[in-house]
Amino acid sequence: MIATLVAIAGPAAAGAVPVERGLARHALADMGLDPWLRARWQGPTLTLVQRGRPDRIAVGARLALRFRERPPAGVLALRVEVNGVAVGRVESAAIAPGAASQLDVDPSLLGARNEVGFALERAPGGAPCLPPGAFAILDEASVLEVREEPLPATFTVDDLPMPLFDPASERSARVPFVFAAPPSPALLRAAALLAGDLALSGDTALSLPVSIGALPPASAVVVARGGDLPRLGLPSSAGSGVRLVPHPTAGDGATLLLVWGGDDAAVAAAA
Repeated sequence: MIATLVAIAGPAAAGAVPVERGLARHALADMGLDPWLRARWQGPTLTLVQRGRPDRIAVGARLALRFRERPPAGVLALRVEVNGVAVGRVESAAIAPGAASQLDVDPSLLGARNEVGFALERAPGGAPCLPPGAFAILDEASVLEVREEPLPATFTVDDLPMPLFDPASERSARVPFVFAAPPSPALLRAAALLAGDLALSGDTALSLPVSIGALPPASAVVVARGGDLPRLGLPSSAGSGVRLVPHPTAGDGATLLLVWGGDDAAVAAAA
């Protein structure tokens, strides 16, 4: 697990908002298109695997392909399937360095585990194998873009790191940390403990931006004294504890992991 801490000395900047909310981009590199496959694979077909979050449903999708090389001699086209269903075909003449092609994908084809298959069509009578590196035509930065909507779901702290991120399907994730006021050393230690727990929950590479005095428009971890919570638009809370609460303004199923206490020591103990 890789966790990256980014400190922001004030309220979260607007630039932290994703370009399009509800749009997940899955690069082919994250789906298994590694340098060895690009350089050495000789089979005429290649299957990559994309995993979706169990608390989301796909409502739109497309495959945005980018190409790095021309196809080997004798290749007529690149055929693309999703879970065994053909979604498009790119003629060899359209495959060239820097070229791109976009294929619409029926979102009803997508589930929690999806196989994206590529096949290089050749003229009849060709050899059973292709030259090594035949799939070097694919740029690993090509992406499967999936527009998602949240499914009704109830999570508890026992389900963490869900719903903040899904280690089974997300190779990288952004989990903001929020303080209601400039944090004391005790609150910083509490946040560091929580960040460590999240980092050890799977293989997802985490980015953990920090903001003070404002909630980002997405799921986040809030570390604060109970009396300071109204600064974030949250009700004041007595005692101490850890719980998941709906984000008060973000929508789209956004959730806050709330860690609070009556004083700094209580917050640290709750964490």
